[in-house]
Amino acid sequence: MLNKVKCHLAARKIFLAAVLFTAITATAQQQNGKKNVDALCGCFSVEFKYAETFAPDPNYKYHEREYISGGTELSLPIEVSDKKIVIQHLLVITDSMIVKHWREEWTYENPELWVYQGDKTWKKYH
Repeated sequence: MLNKVKCHLAARKIFLAAVLFTAITATAQQQNGKKNVDALCGCFSVEFKYAETFAPDPNYKYHEREYISGGTELSLPIEVSDKKIVIQHLLVITDSMIVKHWREEWTYENPELWVYQGDKTWKKYH
């Protein structure tokens, strides 16, 4: 009987140690991931190829598609929590012209996944 009690106590200690190790590892991974995402914020010199992708008027004449431009992109964290970081990208063209460029949302261990299917269609997976 004493051996069963010792075995039960040892198994309990191992289980608690495993739970604690898992919690510490998950927290470390989350903090490391957050540091990586935080590194995406800041002020960057950018260069990009300008290309119009659609026109509502079928008679519209597209501009030169090989036009390369550049500027300064400011990436700011606009929402920060333990599970989610949202970064807004602003393209600074001139002192008086700033374009709200694009936005990123990073969710830690997100249970949802959106996959592009083509033809402007996305599919949500759980």
